[in-house]
Amino acid sequence: MNKKVYITLILMSISLLIISLPSSAQFIDVNKVNDRSFDWMTYKTTHFTIYYYPEASHLVRVMGDMAEIAYAKISEILEHDVRKKIPLILYKSHADFRQTNVVTEALTEGVGGFSELLKYRVVIPFTGSMDDFQKVITHEVTHVFQFDILYKNIISHIYTGEFLYSPPLWFVEGMSEYMADDWNAEGEMVLKDAIFNNEIVPLTQLQDFSILGSRVYLGYKEGQSAVTFLVEKYGIDKLSEILRELAISRTKDMDEALKNTIGIDLKEFNEEWEESIKKRYLPEIGTKQTVNSIGTNLTKTKNDYNNIKPIWSPSGDLIAYIAETSTKSEIRIVSSKDGEIIFKINSGSIDGGYESIRESGSGLSWSHNGDNIAFIANKDDKDFLTIVNIVTGKMTKKLALPYDVIYSPSWSPDDKRIAFIALKNGLSDIYILNISDDSVTQMTSDIYQEHSVSWHPTEEKLVYSSERNGRYKLFLLDVRSQNIQQITYGLQNDVSPSWSSDGKKIFFCSNANGVYDVYSISVDNINPESKTVDVIKHTNILTGCFSPAISPDQNSLALSIFHNYRNDIYVVKASDLMNEKVTFSGTEEPFEPLYEFDDKPVRGVKYDLDFSPDLIYLNFGYVSGGVFQNTLQFVASDMMGDHRIMAGLDVISLRNQPDFFAAYYYLKKRP
Repeated sequence: MNKKVYITLILMSISLLIISLPSSAQFIDVNKVNDRSFDWMTYKTTHFTIYYYPEASHLVRVMGDMAEIAYAKISEILEHDVRKKIPLILYKSHADFRQTNVVTEALTEGVGGFSELLKYRVVIPFTGSMDDFQKVITHEVTHVFQFDILYKNIISHIYTGEFLYSPPLWFVEGMSEYMADDWNAEGEMVLKDAIFNNEIVPLTQLQDFSILGSRVYLGYKEGQSAVTFLVEKYGIDKLSEILRELAISRTKDMDEALKNTIGIDLKEFNEEWEESIKKRYLPEIGTKQTVNSIGTNLTKTKNDYNNIKPIWSPSGDLIAYIAETSTKSEIRIVSSKDGEIIFKINSGSIDGGYESIRESGSGLSWSHNGDNIAFIANKDDKDFLTIVNIVTGKMTKKLALPYDVIYSPSWSPDDKRIAFIALKNGLSDIYILNISDDSVTQMTSDIYQEHSVSWHPTEEKLVYSSERNGRYKLFLLDVRSQNIQQITYGLQNDVSPSWSSDGKKIFFCSNANGVYDVYSISVDNINPESKTVDVIKHTNILTGCFSPAISPDQNSLALSIFHNYRNDIYVVKASDLMNEKVTFSGTEEPFEPLYEFDDKPVRGVKYDLDFSPDLIYLNFGYVSGGVFQNTLQFVASDMMGDHRIMAGLDVISLRNQPDFFAAYYYLKKRP
């Protein structure tokens, strides 16, 4: 846009702001924090324009390569090319992503990316995992293909009202999950749990996911399962055919689309799909452990708390864990015998409070002297390494560190240091904090995502989980030499490692059998020259479990078990655990990443402000008494959403003068 015209528009809008604005003009979320400024640049590939800022420049070519791979795959399956370059807006971290003005609503931690209909913008943060990055890009680019096929020129559909109708969300999201190949142990777990508890929601009720409440993830996985079933039974070409049938239907009627492509309506298709998944999963009920047959439930509450990340006190008589709902989280310290709550750490316990507790990795760590618990508190998109003395009930440290994200604290044997994982500029690495002077030492420096870390109880040694080729494996890190040794191999994911009190065993979770179960590995069995290791499988749980922690006397195991769409903390006697020998082996060649960060400067172009419409609404009506009314509303913004113009005109035949309003919003960097 010509700069002179742009300035004129601003001045005109500001001068018109003195006119009383209707409530519909007040669309900015006042709770959204936006205190960072981004110097936007653009970089073009064959099918995309990537918007980035200098701190994210090392991710630009990676994103471009991933996006082009996704485009080629989706284009071939759907037999379609998008009519224009797709805007990709890149953020180097989730904290930066939550500052976006593409949408005015405050984004939650659970939003991993989004796409929007009018400008085809795809907005994505990098969270440290290359595999997740590829999947989110593919998922969101699939949505853009769907938009382009279903609505073509969306502005023209505004006048027909067609944009008010959409295909069922189970199909839209299920297709995107299918394209991204995003079926994992968590998805398997959630779908199994719904089947076993007779809580599968029929596809006929999933036009949107409002019926699911907090179980939105189930809707995604039901959709992915249903789309996978459709492809396997009727052929992958049906995805394109169904989309085109929906495109010619003004109301996006899924019944008609299915009848015209696979010969049955949605009700019949749902019956076929439900029958197939029940045949697959129900036979497992008689062969696996259920929550009624394993251990003692310490958190059998009737509220909506999700209970995760159990750790033992050094004395073994207490267990701490994170209890969370959709609106709050707290640390509960309970009796390891019956779950009686002894003490709570919540937002009121911390100077300045917090909004959430980082649950990634280990989540919590208990000092060896038994006095302190370390965790990561988050407020206003900033992470603080926090220590609370549970004897006095007082916070002893709340430290802000120069990283985008911090998680998985673990005390050293002498209680003088804390290992943790941090994400900085897209790189996830292990660091060690010296508590006395707040100095930090970086222990790893690579492109791999670290998942969780645990310090050996007596030695200068860390065990951690790290991503390779899209799968997590266990590694040992010598703190003094910084030598790294891989200790598990295979096609499974191995996560959440923790040591036994004598340092002779490592307990962890693995999805070697589809969902996560508890395994252990003896340190004596680790052979640096071999890619084969013998492990012991301890559980065979129907839905899955997480975060195993063996008691100091090694007589009990605490873990978090998923059932009824929530997690509860269980304690299982060691004598009741399975002890099945399993061999993990892999023939993987030395890991060579498919993508590497680029140190070469990206030849980007300075972002040029360019307005385009977000909404054009025109209404003409006639009411009794011969009164005519004509309403026009117009909203426009730039690509980043930092500048927004809103105007409207309301003409009623009984009035001599029309009502007019206009506003300009400047949204960059506001407190």
